[in-house]
Amino acid sequence: MGVFRFIKEIPFLYRLSLSLFLKELVLVLAVLTAVSSALTAVGFLNFAKVISLGNLFLYILSSVAFFLPLFFPLFVFAAAALVARQLLKKRLNLTIFTVGISPSVFLLPFTLTGAALSLLLLLYFQTLYPIAGYYQHIAYLKSKNKPLHTGIVQNFWYRVGENSFLTFKLINLKEGKAYGGEFFKVSPSFRLEKIASLPQADFRVKGNLIEVFAKELLFYTARGKVEKEKALKLSLPYDEKLLVVKKPEYFTLTELIKLTFTARFYGINFYPYLWELEKRLLVAIFTTITAALAFSVLLRAVRLRDFNFLLFKLSLLFFLFYLFIGFYQNLVYKISLNPLYGWFVIVPYLIWLLKEWKGN
Repeated sequence: MGVFRFIKEIPFLYRLSLSLFLKELVLVLAVLTAVSSALTAVGFLNFAKVISLGNLFLYILSSVAFFLPLFFPLFVFAAAALVARQLLKKRLNLTIFTVGISPSVFLLPFTLTGAALSLLLLLYFQTLYPIAGYYQHIAYLKSKNKPLHTGIVQNFWYRVGENSFLTFKLINLKEGKAYGGEFFKVSPSFRLEKIASLPQADFRVKGNLIEVFAKELLFYTARGKVEKEKALKLSLPYDEKLLVVKKPEYFTLTELIKLTFTARFYGINFYPYLWELEKRLLVAIFTTITAALAFSVLLRAVRLRDFNFLLFKLSLLFFLFYLFIGFYQNLVYKISLNPLYGWFVIVPYLIWLLKEWKGN
């Protein structure tokens, strides 16, 4: 097979290309991080009403850590293009043609390399990415001196007086609704006395107060009795900063999976959370595709003019992926288009990659 022949006859080319690729990828990330940090700092100083060095640093760090990973496939492509150009200038790609080996033999090693990078990206999406997004938004709100009134609150608890507790599984601050709630009273020894289910309630944040309203409560006592109340109306003193408010971008992958099912169960629009999960998976898959196709396609060029044409072609096709992602996300948020249709964007690239493998 071509792969084994490549390893046997010219093994240094793969090691050289992989070494150059990793070096260029680190360089690309470093340069873009520096440029993005500078532009973010300038933007922050222009729009911020409240400026502090700590918040400026937090905004820059979190912004770079939040936005750049979404474009990681393009950085992989840029690094691959720089390496392919270097090999072209050194005429090492001609060595491949001289011994009768197709550049498509790079598919296997760089598909594996891309897959490894995709796994690292998924790990990042699960851990640091949602934290960066949350703190980026918090830093922005602090700079604008604005409160946080939209998003989802999970597992809200509040102690009402000495012996009563209020809890909700989900709160949608944008709609002003709380779901999956319970209001229960306990004895001084914290034994349950009576409990009422709150499938849905109104939930408003007004200044330093939270207002909760629900109709027709049925309290079930520990003795098996049922007590009916027409309504529950509470006005609770609460610092809104204590509300852990999250948007889809601020959840981990596993949290998005759970939240999608939970929101669907309570009748909340779960499309934004499903789309956020799908978007990150698409970006991770696209990382593998760009790493594999970039080397397989660009190394076919034997002249600089051919290389520039192939580079332009790939750049356009990869740009279309992000154009679709941005367009489709707007449709999901504005008209609640089913996110699952978004998977079709990756199909042409997978077919393209499959054809490259068949030609290997």
